[in-house]
Amino acid sequence: MNALNWIAEQRILEAVLAGELDNLPGAGQPLSLDSDRCERSANRLAYKVLKNAGFLPLTLLLRREVEVMMGEAESLLQNCRERTTCLCDEAAPESSCGTFNHTVQTFREYYAELLHRINQKINELRNACIRDEVMNDLRCAGALEIPPMNIFAKLRQFDAEFLPDSITDSSS
Repeated sequence: MNALNWIAEQRILEAVLAGELDNLPGAGQPLSLDSDRCERSANRLAYKVLKNAGFLPLTLLLRREVEVMMGEAESLLQNCRERTTCLCDEAAPESSCGTFNHTVQTFREYYAELLHRINQKINELRNACIRDEVMNDLRCAGALEIPPMNIFAKLRQFDAEFLPDSITDSSS
């Protein structure tokens, strides 16, 4: 934090503590965020009509898709944990080893495919955001905060959690 920001923060804090900001007009009222001041005035009406009709900008749709897919990946990991726990509890390790390995490999393949699709969607989001910024002279709110996933590292974590030591040792 630079010196000017620090001074501003200190003055705001002093004013809050002294009660100088308690009786401002509109205090306690929700902010009206419907009119986006960042949009060009020529596009504002069109965006409002689209918003009222339930349409969302491409970048927002893509961001939601990425978030849903990330949730699917977490859900898949949880399902794998539950399934492998059940397999380990059902029978002796010798008799269920083949079923266990097949189950884990199936989950791993689907997980790897899902991670690839998430990265594709993240790249699509980043490209749409950059396109919007160039065409509209706007900053794309938070869309570039989602970095591409390191699929190799995610699969190593998966292997470390789910695959027995003998399998991970033989694959390295």
